[in-house]
Amino acid sequence: MIDIATLRVVDHIPTGPRPVTFELGRDDNWLFVPNPETSTVVEVSLDDKLIESAIPVGADPEAILASADGKTLFVASEASDLVHVIDLAAGAVTDNIQIGTRPRCFLLLPNSRELWVSNGRSAEVLIVDRATKRVSASVGLRPPGVPPDSVTPVGMTATKDGATVVVALGLANALAFVDAGTRTVRDYVPVGSNPWAVALSPDEQTVYVANA
Repeated sequence: MIDIATLRVVDHIPTGPRPVTFELGRDDNWLFVPNPETSTVVEVSLDDKLIESAIPVGADPEAILASADGKTLFVASEASDLVHVIDLAAGAVTDNIQIGTRPRCFLLLPNSRELWVSNGRSAEVLIVDRATKRVSASVGLRPPGVPPDSVTPVGMTATKDGATVVVALGLANALAFVDAGTRTVRDYVPVGSNPWAVALSPDEQTVYVANA
């Protein structure tokens, strides 16, 4: 835990081994952390900084995202090629969605009806209809001159109106700008070595890219 005013580490939160990502609960009292070593998602109380429970999921879970209403968690088990839907009130997985090859990151569009999932080993983004909990569309990612096995999509972000999605393409060393309505790529932009995470500036004129 880092104090933003001083930029000093002020505390640590136990999570179990090898935490990679995490998600805050809606009331900011709980932290949810995928644990690849135990194939669980651990629920950590931020009041007493203790692990209160563990929810079993598939192998090698990493990506995690909470719905806007705070009632649902989405967790990607990379080695199982599954997206797990977790009902937080029940504390259990309610659905398992087969999702391409090695799901890496999530994006919920502003309408919250679509969950976008980047697939690190199949050069595509799959779109899950939250109502049916099934894959409803896909976006193939093929930058010119790049072999398909070098296209490893990872992080994503979207404009506030949900019209454009930006996808980091990993080993392809580029970003893809996707029209969310037509599911087509408008453009590819080279950005350096192994882009992993992306974020838009508040005015949406600049994309920031973390190169792994």
